[in-house]
Amino acid sequence: MAYLSEILGRPVIDLDGKPIGKLRDIIVRPWAEFPHPLIEAIAVDIKNEMHYLPFATVAALFSPVIPLKYRSDEIPSFELMAGDVLLSRDVMDKQIIDTDGARVVRVNDVELVRVNGTIYVSNVDISWLGILRRMGLAALHSP
Repeated sequence: MAYLSEILGRPVIDLDGKPIGKLRDIIVRPWAEFPHPLIEAIAVDIKNEMHYLPFATVAALFSPVIPLKYRSDEIPSFELMAGDVLLSRDVMDKQIIDTDGARVVRVNDVELVRVNGTIYVSNVDISWLGILRRMGLAALHSP
């Protein structure tokens, strides 16, 4: 399990280890046959321009540096479609309704989980720990 705030901003490198940019967002596409959205693509800031790369190009998402399976001149692009959700842009800091408590809450982070090699969005974090994690202060909360 990992959180979106923990991986945003990480460097992205190509197959040769050459830095190409920084991870800025993760794109999910809701599918009717899956209860949780699947990661479809990543958004990488390459020289101040946003590029969308299919998730299949990513060798490892939950590592300090995110390696790709392609050289920089061979990386395929991903076309955004209507209905695609960019987790940082469209979910983080948004108000949602907590159906258990029937109240409006703010999304502080997004939990990602790997199941059999596929990465899903599993939960949203509305806690203060989510805010601390985004500020890089989660270690201060450890018991």
